[in-house]
Amino acid sequence: MLVPQIRYNIEDLACKFIPSSEYEENSLAAHMYEKKVKSIELFKIPLGVSSLVAMIKEAIMHGSVHVRTASAFCFKYLLDFTPPEIIKKEVIKVCGAMIRVVNDKFAQELKLQIFFALRLIQLKGTQAAKSMQP
Repeated sequence: MLVPQIRYNIEDLACKFIPSSEYEENSLAAHMYEKKVKSIELFKIPLGVSSLVAMIKEAIMHGSVHVRTASAFCFKYLLDFTPPEIIKKEVIKVCGAMIRVVNDKFAQELKLQIFFALRLIQLKGTQAAKSMQP
């Protein structure tokens, strides 16, 4: 139940979304955002990141579709707002959980956010995710 709240708090603190009236509802641009801040203070602490990863990983593996979607958003924000030297230890855990979920039959919204997060992994954590590239 906390994961959707964490998602909304991160979005409120750090994300500026493109106004949705400018785009169609199902457009990819509706999910794009600009960063308000470079990083979030909690995400600069390795213990803070690892505790969030553990909670969000459980939510994406065992939650309802709404909670899983919020988890995918949170993983994306973790990857985007955490310094690379801290997130590299968690990338394999994140990547493995998302790949397991994306292969199941779930809503397109969930799969879309998982693919966005996997794309960020390829862009930011290439060395740490080398074994997951195939």
